[in-house]
Amino acid sequence: MLFTIRYNALYYPVIQGISLLIARRKILMKTAGMLLSLALIGCFVQFTSSRYQKLTGIYQFTPFTGWQMANNALYAYRYVDSAHVKKVPKRLQKIDKMVRTYFDTTRDVKKNPQEMLIASTVYMWAPNSPLSLYMNDQFKGDSLASSLKRWATVAPLLKDYGSFLIQQYPQQFIKYYLLPNALKYYAPPVEFLEYYSTGVDSVDNTTEVWFDYSSKKIKTRFKDFKVTVLNFFPVFTGTMNVVLLFSIISFILLRGYKEYPYLKQGLILVIALWLVNFGFSVFASPIALRFQLFPIIISTSFSFLLIEFLVKKATEKELIVTIEPNMELSKAAIEQEN
Repeated sequence: MLFTIRYNALYYPVIQGISLLIARRKILMKTAGMLLSLALIGCFVQFTSSRYQKLTGIYQFTPFTGWQMANNALYAYRYVDSAHVKKVPKRLQKIDKMVRTYFDTTRDVKKNPQEMLIASTVYMWAPNSPLSLYMNDQFKGDSLASSLKRWATVAPLLKDYGSFLIQQYPQQFIKYYLLPNALKYYAPPVEFLEYYSTGVDSVDNTTEVWFDYSSKKIKTRFKDFKVTVLNFFPVFTGTMNVVLLFSIISFILLRGYKEYPYLKQGLILVIALWLVNFGFSVFASPIALRFQLFPIIISTSFSFLLIEFLVKKATEKELIVTIEPNMELSKAAIEQEN
């Protein structure tokens, strides 16, 4: 069900697989649980792919992958000097030419402030991005094609183009996309949540019907559409990531896993979630707060559990230190009385 909402759930079976491994269940039940999960996701993938094939004539699960991969690659490709550009395959030459032209005409960041953004999503959604311009050029003779059909039809080529750029310029991709995106994972930016309803005081017909609004005009409890209440989240998230890391290290060093086996199992899942989500998030798409709320809630919850463990450990040591001197005094008093 979560997979039908957002494709981040694609890695959830990995977490489920780990939970099944450490669970005290029969092998048959574990296997059935894993196979059922994969079967449900597989059916959804098959259904969605067939629908896109019917629409575009191309079998693909989600066009979003192609657009995302091309977008991510361009954030590295724009730092490749024209003199060092490698030859591209013939079928990719047209879009590559449009991309290089775009980069050459947007060097002035004062006139093009969007080019100052690092590891963002501008190239996916901006109407003047080279990817959007290429899509429109491919359908300039077909005014009846829907926006979904245009978007989905060019996605496979964009995927090949993005994959080609990443393979040809791996150092630039690591330096200008992966590393900045990894830093965002430490403290996710507020991004679109900075403004309520993206700063617009009205919605379209689809949104009005979907949310059953009485009118297209919307209201906010803030004095304007700027949301400042979330500004503390990046700092809070970064702090809790550090707290979680050192709490886990302390839990291991103090051998808390021997005293609290259930907490140990929970931490195995938390660490697995953190690592898998980190890898998926950094490689797949630019990181933003709205995508990381679930991992943040889990990390924060277990951070407090570990802090409780550390407080108990510290209290136990103080109790031992207090009791031992009293025991010595009691022995001395008994000896003196005898």
